[in-house]
Amino acid sequence: MPEVEPLGLEEVFTLLKLKAVWKRYRESARNELIRDPVDNLAYQMNLDGNLSQLIYRLQNGHYVTSSCTVIRGAKKDGLTRPLSFLELEDQLVLKAICDSLEKSVHAGSGGTVFFSRDQLTAFPVDESDYQTWFERWSPYHALIAEISDSFPFVVYADIASFFWSVDHVQLRQRLSECVTIRPELENLLFYVLDSMLAHNGYRHHSGRGLPQESHDASRILAHGFLVPVDAAFDKEQQENRYARWMDDFLIGVSTENEGKKALARFQAVLECRGLHPNAKKSRVVPQAKLIASQYREENQYLNGVNELSKAGHTFSAEETKEFEGRLQLFLDSPVRLENWNRVLRRYYTYSKWLGSLALAPKAFNHICEFPSDAGQILKYLNSIAFKASRLDELLDYLRSPDNLYDDVEIRMYDALLEWAVPYDRATGDIICTHVSDHLFARNGFAEPRTAYARAQCMLALSKFGTKDHIAPILPLYEDALDIDFIKYCYLVLRGSEYFADAAKSKIVLVEDASVRRLHAFVEAVVDAGSDDAKLRSSQFLRSRKRRLPNREYYDSRSLCLLRIMRRSNWYRDEIVPGLLKRELAKLRDSTPGPLQDGFSVHAMTNWSEAI
Repeated sequence: MPEVEPLGLEEVFTLLKLKAVWKRYRESARNELIRDPVDNLAYQMNLDGNLSQLIYRLQNGHYVTSSCTVIRGAKKDGLTRPLSFLELEDQLVLKAICDSLEKSVHAGSGGTVFFSRDQLTAFPVDESDYQTWFERWSPYHALIAEISDSFPFVVYADIASFFWSVDHVQLRQRLSECVTIRPELENLLFYVLDSMLAHNGYRHHSGRGLPQESHDASRILAHGFLVPVDAAFDKEQQENRYARWMDDFLIGVSTENEGKKALARFQAVLECRGLHPNAKKSRVVPQAKLIASQYREENQYLNGVNELSKAGHTFSAEETKEFEGRLQLFLDSPVRLENWNRVLRRYYTYSKWLGSLALAPKAFNHICEFPSDAGQILKYLNSIAFKASRLDELLDYLRSPDNLYDDVEIRMYDALLEWAVPYDRATGDIICTHVSDHLFARNGFAEPRTAYARAQCMLALSKFGTKDHIAPILPLYEDALDIDFIKYCYLVLRGSEYFADAAKSKIVLVEDASVRRLHAFVEAVVDAGSDDAKLRSSQFLRSRKRRLPNREYYDSRSLCLLRIMRRSNWYRDEIVPGLLKRELAKLRDSTPGPLQDGFSVHAMTNWSEAI
């Protein structure tokens, strides 16, 4: 048998491979909670040069990680989970390593265990092997239904604080068991992992934890870390009564006592890996109770709606009425079993597709009750026509004591920026007054929970406001230390003839790689067009399509960049007029009136007429 070549820095970090990683990174970064598409665009403009510099630093021992942003993601009842967001190059390094390791660390994983990738690996052996989240969830859901039907009792088990409990010594040992890896690559992996974990109070790191990030790297390592746990239940896998979805386990048993023994064995196996079961969630469940909590009838009906939608079916008024009737019965059910909110989340998804307004009056109450589902609920609200009362509810939430979670506040501002608000100066003034109150923590508002939310406030003032709304922010910008706020203030201020000099005087003093990239890119756009062939081909300056219902909207960051381009030497040539004409046609003519992005249309119409 030929000797396996060890995996090292030279094998993982080549220009060709990093460009593949970059492609996958950009695909998933579009939907990331904290995202900086302008920085991505700036990096793309000199991609080969930037990646070559990164490879040089990695292979010569000069690579240093940047600070990681940690956001508290909602669970419920005030509890949160830490979500990690890396600086662009750190994420590329981590993703390149983990994608290279995936095939080896998942070897031996059986057909009854599953985990979800958000995207295709950067180094696929066969792209047909990739399955979407739903394609993986469907066989898992079918397997747990089969187990539930076949056994009078089912063991449900969960690992306590799984991601943050993964022991790095054990993880190193697991890697050594399944892949031949050079020491410098292994050390680099754990150096990056360590930099992503919070060191509160500058305490010594515990040597535990995988950060929860958005680009699959941690999930690849976490899934592989549990393969030996699966092996301990090989007999149950062979009998098709064992299932795992990441750290959720299900085992079919014949008696309650057998279930308790299985739980005890599960605990012993976990403890060998430095893990522990979640005592509150791990239990033996009678068949009837488990089946009831699966809401099979509701899910079967919603599966049918999903299949019809995927087939391009247009739902009639009668079909929509039936859907809303079933929804109301579900909402009125006197007993809410486990998984009730998961079914509710599906109803929000398909209400968006059908254009149903039935859930709109309940949306913000549901966000308060199920904050971890805020993203899906707000997508639903973004899909229906704007209503002033719903704007009031959103602004009231931001000011209320219910505003407890970093990620929900960020999603609220994302929803506000994406909402199809009809152009009306009075509405814009209302929005800007509340956003300014939030920034300055006055009139009942606390300060924004994160620097990124402060940056979103600046984008909102830019989209919905005038120079009179932006001028009071100048002192905040001049004194700012947090990078996200500095970058977006600069992006907003640089496009204004009133504030351009103030924007430049601050930005040149900031020592940060992403700030320097942004500044160099923007100034190149203003001075000479900055490789206009690439800029013209970029997806960034195009409107974004939202489906079911179909509509177009324009990213507020794109508006900022277009505003900056108005001050460039090439604004009146063939590129920008053509771009404005094309995007206006999509925003105004290809989108139903009630779903038109009124403030973007108004701004772009004025700019187009001024050329």
